[in-house]
Amino acid sequence: MLYPITVEVLHQVFFPHGFVEKIVTFQKSAGFQALIQYQTRQCAISARTALQGRNIYDGCCQLDIQFSNLDELQVNYNNERSRDFTNPSLPSEPKGRSSQQPGYGDAGGMYALQASGAGPGAGVFHHN
Repeated sequence: MLYPITVEVLHQVFFPHGFVEKIVTFQKSAGFQALIQYQTRQCAISARTALQGRNIYDGCCQLDIQFSNLDELQVNYNNERSRDFTNPSLPSEPKGRSSQQPGYGDAGGMYALQASGAGPGAGVFHHN
């Protein structure tokens, strides 16, 4: 990737469309992907409508947004790869070992942001 896509960058892109509760980013064979959880279903719909096909940066990192089939994102750490905006007291990494993210597999309909070609993917959703 030419430019970094961090939790903070994704929050700036998605926050104007509603309260972002959680963001998880991860690397898959298809490239960088992210899951964004909104407080309401309507916010997720609004974000997808407004941002589908748009670029994160001028001329690159095009978003391919799909709705996720997950009910709830599990965020264990608030760091550069994941953030729970409803729980700011989470640690940045586990004690005594390097941080690892939960494995979000290639389940159908899970991703929503695909940046140019095999770039970032993310799932946008609202939990019940």
